[in-house]
Amino acid sequence: MSDKLNGATDLQPEPAPQGDAGSVQAIADLWATILSRKREMPEGSYTRYLFEHGVDKIGKKVGEEAAETIIAAKNGNPDEIAWEVADLWYHTLVLLAACDVPLERLMQELRGRMKLAATSRTPSFLLFRSTTGAGVSSGLLHSKQNPSRKRGVASVA
Repeated sequence: MSDKLNGATDLQPEPAPQGDAGSVQAIADLWATILSRKREMPEGSYTRYLFEHGVDKIGKKVGEEAAETIIAAKNGNPDEIAWEVADLWYHTLVLLAACDVPLERLMQELRGRMKLAATSRTPSFLLFRSTTGAGVSSGLLHSKQNPSRKRGVASVA
């Protein structure tokens, strides 16, 4: 694919330590790099290209990478899956930045859904599913336990 992120040409994060803390730091470092690209808009940057073409282009890339992730998963190759999920996460983070949604807002959402799952009797996987299209109907989505829900998307747990 012609406009696939090539890590060596645009985002050059330093290696993160192994383990969960290192993984979280790697995401934080990637986020910081994306925000830097948004601010500075350096020539030749793929991230700049995405920001210049806007949410429609970035959203299209998120969809493409999601489809490629599904194909990789069906192929069962762990390296291919990791490659495609990395592309998906990168493009999703660029989309968040383009829409001025701070990474911390996403983290709050995830923490809130985890807390909700820990205190509910609803199976946690249901708290991650959309109520539109998936047919999931959980009273938790619009209950007093979860007053922040304004859309038909389930809570994260």
